[in-house]
Order: sequence, then structure tokens, then C-alpha cells
Amino acid sequence: MNFNTRVLDQAERNSFNLSEQIRFLSISSRNMDEFFIVRVGFLYHHYLDRNKEKKDSSGLRPEELKDLVLDKAQAFFTRQQNIFTEHILTALHKKGVNILPYESLKTIEPPSLKKYLKEISSNLRIHEWTEKDPLPALPSHRLILFVPNPKEKHFFLVLPRKIPRFYALEKSSSSQNLQLIPTESILKAYLSSLIPALKHAQLSETMLFRILRNADFTLNSLDDDTEEISTLDRLERKVEKRKTGRIVRMEYLSSFSDSALVLFKRVFQIENKNVFRIQTPICIDSISLSALGAYLPPLTSPHIGSSPSPNINFFEKLKEEDILLYHPYESFEWVLKFLEQAVKDPKVESIKMTIYRLSPHSKIVDLLLLAAEKGKQVWVLFEIKARFDEVQNIRYAQSLKRAGCTVLYGYQGFKVHAKLLLISRKEKEKTLSYVHIGTGNYNESTSKTYADISLITCQEDYTQDVTEVFEALQRQRVKPKKSYQRLLVPLYHMKDAILQKIKGEIENTRQGLPSGIVIKVNALQDEEIIHALYQASQAGVPIRLIVRSICCLIPGIRGLSENISARSLVGKHLEHARILYFHQNGKPQIYFGSSDFMYRSFHRRLEVMAEIREPLHKEKIINILNTQLKDDTNSYLMHPNGDFEPVKTSATSPTDAHRFNPINPPHEDTIIDPSKKNIFSFA
Repeated sequence: MNFNTRVLDQAERNSFNLSEQIRFLSISSRNMDEFFIVRVGFLYHHYLDRNKEKKDSSGLRPEELKDLVLDKAQAFFTRQQNIFTEHILTALHKKGVNILPYESLKTIEPPSLKKYLKEISSNLRIHEWTEKDPLPALPSHRLILFVPNPKEKHFFLVLPRKIPRFYALEKSSSSQNLQLIPTESILKAYLSSLIPALKHAQLSETMLFRILRNADFTLNSLDDDTEEISTLDRLERKVEKRKTGRIVRMEYLSSFSDSALVLFKRVFQIENKNVFRIQTPICIDSISLSALGAYLPPLTSPHIGSSPSPNINFFEKLKEEDILLYHPYESFEWVLKFLEQAVKDPKVESIKMTIYRLSPHSKIVDLLLLAAEKGKQVWVLFEIKARFDEVQNIRYAQSLKRAGCTVLYGYQGFKVHAKLLLISRKEKEKTLSYVHIGTGNYNESTSKTYADISLITCQEDYTQDVTEVFEALQRQRVKPKKSYQRLLVPLYHMKDAILQKIKGEIENTRQGLPSGIVIKVNALQDEEIIHALYQASQAGVPIRLIVRSICCLIPGIRGLSENISARSLVGKHLEHARILYFHQNGKPQIYFGSSDFMYRSFHRRLEVMAEIREPLHKEKIINILNTQLKDDTNSYLMHPNGDFEPVKTSATSPTDAHRFNPINPPHEDTIIDPSKKNIFSFA
């Protein structure tokens, strides 16, 4: 929740234009929706609804934790609405954009309105209901118009998902302004034509609301003899249960009547604190930037490096050097082009991938289907337990299976979060392997805004390690192995290796040698890692943490963590890359990969962290870390009390890690040579 507060901060940043501010307001709204249906849903399902009194690690009972969370949520939504009404609406008005009720149309009915109404009515779901009947299965996340009827037969109108939140009234010759009419305002005006039973009824005020249902579930480990189809069946049943899960949040427009509100609390079995009164239009995140068109400035684009040359031959280039990419500053087209070339190359015999999340219209799937059509062996592990992408992943997996690809639905007992691609190519008398290892999903849509790292290589130590991972996935059994050459893998030795590297920095400090640790992850929660970092701090090892969201380590405590600083970067890009840096007396060892420092990452997921070996690639990663540790535009420093405070921006020379190109900065900031100014001079 604190992280999402930092996201909401961006909606007030003057350095962002109005389009970017609206975008961050939308992101904060979607984030809070997910927080309720997953985290709050989990709290109810596993504790509150079962009357469990177990205390959490901070000593809070479930009821106390719930109250704390809901109070904080109420404050969050109050601030979010204030930003919308006092800042966003005012700025839109200055641009000639106004949100107005249907009555503002007066007697004018634009031709496009009939088409809009027809589209709504053909997809509108209408439920009749009396208070004596069971409540209809009202869907989560959808806008619902409640029409109370004096004759005691009430109506719920579920607005179609695909209908725009607002009807945009075309500019007239007399006005250059854009008027946005909320959909529910139009529905209210045409109720009698939509519901014949209401034609002669004397209706009171209609009321708009939205509910969110618990969507948290887990699939238990399966027995060895369980068929994979039963996994799909169980998953589909679990997904179906989301439609009727407990209601964890209700939000309603302030025009809701008191009597209706009392009724809804009773039938929804929902408490006062889970009910949120909204002054602004419900679904702030549904304000479409595309609908506003020319009235808003465009979203600014990041510095995107050039895409690969059309004439590039990856298989020849990789024999000369590895390719290390930093997205989105370097285009994800490099990865797509690499896969496309493998698909079209007649020498390529097989393609293997792990897939966690894909874009709705995936080029990756299209290329894999083409590879199967060309007779190549295609093997894909789809993680069908990727939350909220389960249905899409099943659909993609089944289409590949029908095309003759070998498809595996996850890994027994674990969630596969690693991002790996393995290509086998027949060259002369032997078969060579080429791999891609990434921190981000194979999703060309999110690759434009997520900051991630990719390595493409044919070096044998990497390809052997990745091959071993795929063999383990195919066996569906954990086959212990003492160590990989270039990879850290949780099921084998990842945490132990990291703990050993922390101990190595402690030993260097005790011997009077240079030392230091930089960890960049999305979340830091694992207790063993945290205690090891405390020990390193007490020994005098300088430690710099870049933790995007959850940080359970407390920095800056004298005698415990005074040598640790922790910061969060929240800005134009979602910081998604995980990077580990160990100084090692001026000979740094660097890893990147998919794993956060959470218990689940080390014990319940298959992750991969890969070592960066090439000196120039090390320098590139160090430059990225240096830039982010000097950032004073997107950074928040964590205080010992757990609060995050924005770093004060330099008036003369601010550093913005999301606008400054960290790929080719001045070389004096690198620490390949320990005699040079090093990364730990930046607090």
C-alpha cells in the first residue's frame, strides 16, 4: 500500500504532463483493485471468515490488520479523489474537456448516440430482484446501475465491459470543447426503453456502484500420478469461483440513498469500512487517453535504442560476442528478431521456452506456431498459475498444442517464473545451442514501459546450464545438482550461494579490503537474507538497496544497519530488473534475473539468476546501478521508521534515471578498476 501511495504521488508531479499524470492515476487505481481482490481477499478467506486468531510477524491479529488496512485505504481513496477533482479535472477543463451529465445535451441528440445506445443495449445484462430472492451473481469490477422500484421489483443493470466509460460528444460548429457524458447518465435517461416494465413506473434516483470479489487462490501440489488435464480442470474451476467470491470492497456514488446502502451492506455481508463513498466518477482508471485525443499532450517516449539491423545474422554475431540489452532503452525487437530468425532458419531444429505472461495479441505465439508449421520441435512450458493470466495462458497453450507443439502446464509443486529461451541449431557435424535469459516477460506490450535486462548468448557454460533447467522441467522432478556454472537456481542452491557471497564481503571487510553489496529487487522479504545483510552492515560492509515495493529490512539503525541505505524508484518506467552486485575487492561479481528476495522466490518458485561475465557488460550494469543510486528525480529514501521520503531534486543538475541514458555514461563512474571512484560513494 505504501508503494501504491508512491505511484499516486506521480499523478501530482509537475515534471509529468497531464497525459502521464492521468496514466499514473489509472495505475494507482488498478493497483488498489488488485490489492483488495488478492491481499484483502486472502485475509478474509484464510483468517477472518474462518475465525482464525493467528498473529502476524508484527503482532497484529487478523481483525486488527484488517482495520489498519481499511483505514489506510479510506485515506488513499480520499487523496486519490482530491487529486482527480482539484488537479486533473481543472487541468482538463483548461484543455477544453468537461465531464457533464446527460442533461447537458438538452434537446440535441447526436446521430452517434443512437449507435452508442444500440451497442449498450445489445450487451447490457439486466437482473430482476426482490429482497426475498437470492442476490443475482453480480460480477466483480463492473459498473452496476441499481434501479429501485416502488413495486418492490428492483433491477440491476450490469454495464458492458467493452463499452467506453464515457460517451464523447462531437465538437459542434459553435463549440470547440469536448464533452464527456458518463455512460450511466445516458442509461438513466433511456431506462424506460431499455426495461419495458419501467415504462410507467415512478422511479426514484438510480444508484451506481461497483463491487470487488476475492480472487486469491492457490493450487496445491499435485500427486505424481495426477493427469495434467485435471490441473486444467481444477484451475478453470478456481477461476470460475472468482465470479462468486466474497465481496471485499464496494464503492458507490455519493447519490446512493441511505436505505439502499443499509440493504446492500446486509445482502453483500460487507462491513462499513469495506464500503467506499466516491464523489468522482467510479473507475477513475477508465478515462481513456485515446478518447481525449488531441486535447491532451502525447505520452512522452523514452530513449529507445535502435532496433537490430534487418540484415543481422544473430547466429554469426553471437559467435563473436554476447548481446546484453536494457529495455526499454534498447528495443525488445532484438529479442523478437532473434526468435523470428530462429523460426525461419532451416538449420534450427528445436525451440524451447518458459512463458509466464504474454501480450493479448502475442507475436511470440505467432512465431511459435510458424515454427511448428515449418516442422521444428517446439516445446513450451506455460505457467498457467500466473495470476489473472490463467485463462489467456491456457488458450495460448491449447492453440500451440493443436499445432503439434509439446506443451507443459507448469512444474509440479512450483510456479515457474524464470524467463528462458533455448534454441538448438545443427551446424556442420554438431548441434549448437543459443539462449536468451531475461528479467521480464515475453510480452512486447509491457516491454515498452518495464525496465528489464536481456542476455543473448551461445557461450557453452550458459547454454549447458539452461539446457539442464529445461531437462529438469521436462522430468518434472527435482534432480539435485551442487552448482551450475553461470546460473543460480532456487531449487538447487540460489539462496545458499547468495548467503556465501554476503559472507565473502564480510570477510573482505575484516581483512581491510574493499567490499560492498548492491541489491536491486522488486521486494525484499526473506528473513535469512535480511539477517545476513544486518551482519554485513555490522561488520562495516557498505550496502545499497534499490527495492521497488516491499522492503522488510530496516536501514539506518545504529549498531544494526547503519551501513545500509534503501531506496525505491517510482517513475516513468516500472523497475522490473533484478540485479545483484558484490564488490569482491574490485573484481565485481554481478547477477541478473527473475528472482526477488522473498521466501516464495527461493522455496516455491523456479527462478533463474545469471552471472554477467563480460567486462563491458559488467560496466554497463554498473553504470545502470550508478545512475539509479544518483537519481534524485524518481527516488524515495527509506527511513528507519519505514516511511519513504522523496529525494530532494538538485536545482542545478538533477539526475533522472528514466530519462538519462544509462547505457553510455562517462566511464569514470565505473568500478571495474577499484582505483576509480566507486558505486559506494553515492549514499
